[in-house]
Amino acid sequence: MSRKLGDILVGWGAISPAELQHCLAMQAQEPPRRRRRLGRILLDEERVTEITLARALAESHGLQAVDLSQEEIDPDLARSIPQLVAKRALVLPLQIQDGTLRIAAADPVDVVGLDDVRLHVLRKHMG
Repeated sequence: MSRKLGDILVGWGAISPAELQHCLAMQAQEPPRRRRRLGRILLDEERVTEITLARALAESHGLQAVDLSQEEIDPDLARSIPQLVAKRALVLPLQIQDGTLRIAAADPVDVVGLDDVRLHVLRKHMG
């Protein structure tokens, strides 16, 4: 079950409950069509670092955060998706192991972007 981003960050002590409420109030005041996500507000207000946000987002979705500097990236796999698709979806395929594609994604809830990547990679490497 996914947990709320703000609750995770407060639980870790990364932000205070008051900081969370302040940022949520800011979000509620923004026009609906231009409303920023909580994570974006926290970054813009310098309440958390990108690394802390990435780890919290991963945890909130039951995913593992990835440190790309520690990953061995397969260049053939990375080239299997068009650059435009990778940039639009902000993803990088890392490896295929036992028929499972492992992807690093800036936005793990971008289902359309992830599906695009999966189709390109699987077509080339498992087709």
